[in-house]
Amino acid sequence: MWNPLKTKPLLDFDWVRENIPSRSQVEYTPDFMWLERHEWCLIFFYDEMMSNRRLYEKFIKEDSLNLGKAFTNSCDWSLWKKKLGTETFPIALEGADRVYSGPGISSVKLNRMDPSKVTQGILGRIKGEVHAIRPHIFWKELDKHYLNGVDFTRQRVSVLIPYHIRQGSQTIDHNEFIQELRVWMYVGNRDYWINQLDGGLLYSPVGAFKPKIKWIDGHDIGTYYHYSRLEYDTNA
Repeated sequence: MWNPLKTKPLLDFDWVRENIPSRSQVEYTPDFMWLERHEWCLIFFYDEMMSNRRLYEKFIKEDSLNLGKAFTNSCDWSLWKKKLGTETFPIALEGADRVYSGPGISSVKLNRMDPSKVTQGILGRIKGEVHAIRPHIFWKELDKHYLNGVDFTRQRVSVLIPYHIRQGSQTIDHNEFIQELRVWMYVGNRDYWINQLDGGLLYSPVGAFKPKIKWIDGHDIGTYYHYSRLEYDTNA
């Protein structure tokens, strides 16, 4: 059975000798050698890298497998978007201590997820997808795209993956369960982004949603951020 978490027992030095990149190629991937010890790596996407979205086919389609929807385990996230028309993208900030400041706008403290304060910025979970990808995608594509270590930092986070028990194509238990996993995620560098948030001119909070089922397997999902197709389409 294919296992996306399978790890090679030893580094494949023959492969490295034939394919080792130059220093400039791994400028944004200091953990290149560690990544290449794995056949597959798990990563949480919350932006246009999600399946069948704008960047999916360009960067990861040929070397990835979508393992399904997921939510960040932590509720201490805010999700913003930089409004650039068709190039708009979301930015996940962890535990930010203010929303924005700008002309005529005072700094606003972030609050725990409260749907009535969505326009002010809030703290909560983020919904996205978990993918298994080949490790070379990090240093060849993703770390450069996200400017790992500059604009974003690729870090390990805990995510919750809801699932049903199936037998073949049949769902045999309609209760929904949760699998917790540690995965990679590109998180916005607070020092880089926090002073750019302007309260709606170039940056604004991503939309928040209420779950249809509030409790899943003992977890209170709560209101969450999700960078939906509709939200992207309204940016164009």
